[in-house]
Amino acid sequence: MTSSLAAITPIPTDNTDRESKGRPNPGPGRHPTAGRARPSNNGQESSPPHLIGLTFSAVAVLLVGFLMFLLIGSGIAERRAQDTMYASFRGQLSKATAPTGPVKDGSPVALLEIPRLGMRDVVVQGTTSGDLAKGPGLRSDSVLPGQAGSSVVYGRRRAYGGPFRNVLSLSLGDTITTTTGLGVAHYRVTAIRDASAPFSVTPGVRTDQLILVTSDAPLVPSRTMLVVSTLVGKPSPAPAALPTIGAAERPLHGDTSAAQPLAWWSLALLVSVSLAAVAAVRWSRIAAWVVASPLLLAVLWNVFESLGRLLPNTL
Repeated sequence: MTSSLAAITPIPTDNTDRESKGRPNPGPGRHPTAGRARPSNNGQESSPPHLIGLTFSAVAVLLVGFLMFLLIGSGIAERRAQDTMYASFRGQLSKATAPTGPVKDGSPVALLEIPRLGMRDVVVQGTTSGDLAKGPGLRSDSVLPGQAGSSVVYGRRRAYGGPFRNVLSLSLGDTITTTTGLGVAHYRVTAIRDASAPFSVTPGVRTDQLILVTSDAPLVPSRTMLVVSTLVGKPSPAPAALPTIGAAERPLHGDTSAAQPLAWWSLALLVSVSLAAVAAVRWSRIAAWVVASPLLLAVLWNVFESLGRLLPNTL
C-alpha cells in the first residue's frame, strides 16, 4: 500500500528553473535584466530648456553674422559697386555724356577726390541707406559739385566700406576735387563742425560750398558732422528748381521701405532652413547641408542687406 501511494505522489518542480531554461546564465552578482537595453528618452531633446537654448544660439549666430556683414561683407559689395560705376562714369566723361543735372537715384553723378586721405570715390544720386550702400551720395535737393550754391554729399563712417571714415581728420585748407559732366571743381576746407552748432550767414551773400555729411561715431552715431569747403574759382550755373527730399534722405535716417523686403527674405530664410532640415532627416545630413548652403547664404545675404537699409544712412 505504501509503495503504491509513493508511486502517485507528485514530484515537486522548480518553476524558476523552468522559466530560466534556455537563457544564458547572467553570472554571479548580475540581475537577469541588467544587460537589457533601456529605451532612450527622446522627449528630452525637445524639452523647453533645450529649445530655448537652440533659439538663443540661432539668434546669437545671426547677430554675429550681421555684424560681420556690416564690417566686412558690405565693404566688399561697396568696392565692387565702386569699381563698376567708376568704369561706367569714366566712359561717360570721355564721351561727354555724364549727367549735368538730377538723375535716377543710385546713378553715378560725380567723382570725389581728397588727396590728403588718398580717397577717390564715385558719388551717386540720392542719400537713402540703399543709395549710400554703393558709396557717397549727393543729396537730391542740392546742386551738383561745381555749380553755384551748396552741394551736399553724404558718406558712411564705418559700414559699406566707410568712405567717410577719415574725413573728420581733415585740416582747414585741405583740398577736395570733384569731377562732373560740367568739369573739374576745386574746394578748400573752411570748417569742420557739428551740424547742430550755430554758425553765421551773411544775408544776401551766396556761398558756393561743398558740404560732406557723416556721423560722429562709426558704430553708434548720435550726431551729424559736417566738413564745409568753399569753391575755388567761378561756379557753373545752377538749375532753376530742385526736387524735395523725404525723411529717408536726411542724416541718421534709415529707409523704412526696406521693412517689406526684410519680411519676405526672412520668410524665405525660414522656409529654406526648414526644407534643408527635412532633407537632412530623409536623406544624408552632410549632403543635404552641402547642397543647401549656397541657397541659405544667398538668402541670408539679402536678409542682412535689407536689415542694413533700416539702419542710419551715415553709419
